[in-house]
Amino acid sequence: MLLRSRTREVAGFRCSHNPLTLLSGDIDWDNGGAGGTDANGVVADAADIIGANASHVVSASGVTGTAVLDGFAITAGKADSGSYPHFFGGGFYCNGFGVGNTCRPNPKNVIFSGNLADEGGAMVNNGDDGGDSSPELTNVTFTGNSAGSVAGAMYNASSENGSSSLILTNVTFSGNSAGKMSRAMFNDGFNGTCAPEVRNSIFWDNQDNYGSEPFFNNGAMITLSGSDVQGAFSGGGWIGGSYVDGGGSIDNDPMFVTPVDPSTAPTTLGNLRLKINSPAINARNNDHVSVLFDLDNNERIVASTVDMRAYEDQNGYPFENYSPLIIW
Repeated sequence: MLLRSRTREVAGFRCSHNPLTLLSGDIDWDNGGAGGTDANGVVADAADIIGANASHVVSASGVTGTAVLDGFAITAGKADSGSYPHFFGGGFYCNGFGVGNTCRPNPKNVIFSGNLADEGGAMVNNGDDGGDSSPELTNVTFTGNSAGSVAGAMYNASSENGSSSLILTNVTFSGNSAGKMSRAMFNDGFNGTCAPEVRNSIFWDNQDNYGSEPFFNNGAMITLSGSDVQGAFSGGGWIGGSYVDGGGSIDNDPMFVTPVDPSTAPTTLGNLRLKINSPAINARNNDHVSVLFDLDNNERIVASTVDMRAYEDQNGYPFENYSPLIIW
């Protein structure tokens, strides 16, 4: 799928029982091998991503915030060809590269799951060389994505006078992996401006082989507000010098219903809704909320205060490994 300058809104079919429409990079529909895909048409194991796959399931260029991508599950992108730009951003390539170019779409109510790339397993926002790639994401999950090198889920680039200052609100990163470093997000602001703002979001159970923090910031500055970030908060302050503490953040297990094991990425397994006693329920700032519904198409604010992450707790799930049927 290609989003261009005249795109206004691309929406999947959403209702309370069928919240998302599938966008798959499986061009020849042979993923899954002899066993096929799951009931939703999604592969759940890296070994099953075979044959011809799109290097970017979705690409965008020259778009602004009026370009809305709403209600999709994006899977089976395979950006590992080794040639530029087909080695990064398996799920979504937001191309603002070069002077005068911009890419500022608004993905909301989207799942990125089971995508792989050499860099930025699920999404790359490229504002290098004087360009601008600064999307705004709302009610989005990144789960079970994998990068062979860096940035298991997302790579934000703004080197050489570029800009990548995206906004993430109620976004969950979990179960993503990188072969080298930056288990969830890599922010490259070398000689540019890379300043992501993360609000009411969760970064938990991602991994890389270098043991780095959920983010790797190269000349970048990330603002964290009202979020749950594993391993980044200790002794009353944020570890490292490239964070701005926007207040209200924690470093506690969010207690997912069924956590995603990042060692299995790319995968579409797991359930990132929260157990009833999660510290992320009714925990954060309503001022950042601009939508009425969550990723399940339920009310975004219940019991007066918004949750962290993409799904709003309605009543709580009573026991571990509970997983409601969702038809994509």
